[in-house]
Amino acid sequence: MTDPHTGPTPVQRHSPKVIGAIYGLFRNLEVHDEHNQLFEQLTLEILHALVAFESNVGETFTLQTYGQEAVVCSRLLRLDDTNFERTTMLGKLLVRAGIGGLMLGGSTSKENVEHFSRDLRQALKGDTTALQRGAYGEILFATLEEDPSALHATRPEQLALWLFATLLDLICTLAQARDEGQRPSLLPLKRVLQRISEAARKHGAVFQLLPAVRDYKTQLTIPHRAAVEALVGLGFGIRLGLNRAELLSIAVAAILCRIGDQEEELVSEVLSYQGLGELGPTVLLAAHDLVHPSEESGLVGQLLSLVRTYEDALGPDEGALPHAEAIERTLASPPAGVEAPLASMFAAWQGKQPLGSLLELDEGQVALVFGPSEHVAGSSRVASLEESGELGPLVDLGDSSAPSVRQAVSPVRLELDLTQLRSGS
Repeated sequence: MTDPHTGPTPVQRHSPKVIGAIYGLFRNLEVHDEHNQLFEQLTLEILHALVAFESNVGETFTLQTYGQEAVVCSRLLRLDDTNFERTTMLGKLLVRAGIGGLMLGGSTSKENVEHFSRDLRQALKGDTTALQRGAYGEILFATLEEDPSALHATRPEQLALWLFATLLDLICTLAQARDEGQRPSLLPLKRVLQRISEAARKHGAVFQLLPAVRDYKTQLTIPHRAAVEALVGLGFGIRLGLNRAELLSIAVAAILCRIGDQEEELVSEVLSYQGLGELGPTVLLAAHDLVHPSEESGLVGQLLSLVRTYEDALGPDEGALPHAEAIERTLASPPAGVEAPLASMFAAWQGKQPLGSLLELDEGQVALVFGPSEHVAGSSRVASLEESGELGPLVDLGDSSAPSVRQAVSPVRLELDLTQLRSGS
């Protein structure tokens, strides 16, 4: 079960005013032009709303709409009827203008809004070249064909963190809705997972490292555990060469099966969610195979059983093993229904020194594994964990001058919180 929210978050409180102001201006533009008497008043409302949003939330306002769903700053909004209607209509206007994501900074100027509004009016009339990239100061947009996270102009690791935050928030929302007896649409979740899948194909190491970023002193919450199992399953599925639908099925099944806590009702519960679409049969089979493993278990069910067993061995309540030992245990005793060759492939994918694992070096220093060595197969690139809470510079353990590895270390037994580490560079 998930902890109930104590009240609306700052994003939930302050988003409706920004969305209402943006919709008011854009709707006015559609009907009139920028010279009508309401235009200046609506422009000032947007500017004031943006300043208030950034001051209270501490983030730049970003908006993505998916049909009847809206995501602001990676949070899925829960809206009353009036704000729901405005948000839905704003989403339709953005789609007509070819916009898939919108970002407006708190320092946006009146001139920026006026320039963007003039070009937006032409875009709403069907001029596909009217909107100009980078021409509106702190107003940025992504096209319908782009991943809206491109608004951030991120490096791969920043993009991965942004997508993970989005995924975790969506899972928390799903878990809370489930606890309240609701089964919302899975469309936003599927879209975020599709972006993660596409990004992970290009930057797999970053997404393989993300599941390790956690507080090892405590057991993972159910939503966090669901996100971790989805990412690990996706990464392994990519290594196996699975197609888009299979990858999405793995991630969706991992999430729905983890937030559902009544195993005997798991299959019927999965059926109750809206928006499974073409993933339905595979997700249902995976849910069945998790509850009733056998020699007939399908690939997705076997894969998720492997991931669950591996994660159990890492947790403080059930194993607290170093990552490498958790892999060895999973390989030595695969869970019921999992074929030995698949367990071997999982172990090979993780490697002898899995990304995100900890190593004790011969000088007594503990280091975090960031990737494979560029010089020696089976060795790693690592960064030391400093007493200041910072990460040291990357060191390739394949170099002749690098320290040697004494042993793998359990982050649980170190009571380590990797979310608090900072880069020293």
